Amino acid sequence: MNRFFVSLLVFVLGFASIHSPLFAWGQRGHEVITIVAARLLAEDPRVSEDFAKLMVSKEHMLAHLANTPDTVWRGGNNFVVQENAPTHFIDLEFVYPKGKKPSMAVVPMTIAALEANIKKNCAEHQDVCPAGDNMKEKLRRAGHVTFRVNQLATRIEAYLREMAMQNPKSKSFKRSEQVERLNKALLEMGLLSHFVGDLGNPLHTSSNYDGQLSKQNGLHSFFESRVVDAFDLSLKAEVFNYAKDREPFKRQVLGAHKPENYLEMAYGLALTSHVRVEDLLQLDRKHSLLEEYKPMQKTKRKSPESVAKAYHQFAVEQLALAADTLKELWIQTWLRSGKPGLSGLHSYDFPTSPEFIEVDYYHRDVISRR
Repeated sequence: MNRFFVSLLVFVLGFASIHSPLFAWGQRGHEVITIVAARLLAEDPRVSEDFAKLMVSKEHMLAHLANTPDTVWRGGNNFVVQENAPTHFIDLEFVYPKGKKPSMAVVPMTIAALEANIKKNCAEHQDVCPAGDNMKEKLRRAGHVTFRVNQLATRIEAYLREMAMQNPKSKSFKRSEQVERLNKALLEMGLLSHFVGDLGNPLHTSSNYDGQLSKQNGLHSFFESRVVDAFDLSLKAEVFNYAKDREPFKRQVLGAHKPENYLEMAYGLALTSHVRVEDLLQLDRKHSLLEEYKPMQKTKRKSPESVAKAYHQFAVEQLALAADTLKELWIQTWLRSGKPGLSGLHSYDFPTSPEFIEVDYYHRDVISRR
């Protein structure tokens, strides 16, 4: 689903203050990213055999959880809907200084810096000023998915660190409590996948999120859901093979942006995706767009089935980039927590409707320094 539809829905409900996407890639894309990430992790020499086997055995549960921010949470109460929406995107044009090249050096690393950048842009350049009567509304229009990724990764590390501190040989050790800690970590690993996946879609990093600024309205859902759904069943294998062979996180994110913490990893992914916004717009203009958007008329495009081949390589590359970055985030939470042992732990938990996790980073330094 694209932000245009959500805007309309929110307006009808009386919450016209935000215009965010709640769907990115559609359910298939998020599933592919999650399962590919689990398989990539299982082949990484840095992880233990127990961790590798666990993630593969839980890949379908993780894939289900990866979709719940777009399904379960989308159907929550008004607070959840409002709180959830801006955690799915970040419009980089609004949050770095106009005229500067998007880079790790200019993106805000705290919410205070994010607000300061928005305030400065609004004072000097109205074309890069998010709508809203106050900073709270402008912040919600600009989005903050990078901070959401950092929040969840930090929480996962904390669960795993608590596991690593336990001594199975101690008389006070309780296996049931250790499994409970593991279940919490797995739950949020699945949720983390969603927001990392969002950042793999270039439209979730741009104020031109639906092609509306280039008269290509409707591109968001056309690409991320309808086109991706039109691909063959071989999609998972193609994304896995591309990620394994090309190592997109290492080459594109680590090599170009050198992230040192979870927030920087999220920004590295966002910046890498952002440079491909124009590529996606050009694909639409060249292969699918029949008639530009006109007021009160639906943008006309060819059927997704007829143009899927033209979009295929682009989609595979972005899905692989997200999956490889997710794999790295999962591994880093395990490494930085102290590599907790998982032998003898059996998790049978399969949460279907997880409770919403509230944003916790609005008024503090959110960077994980570990």
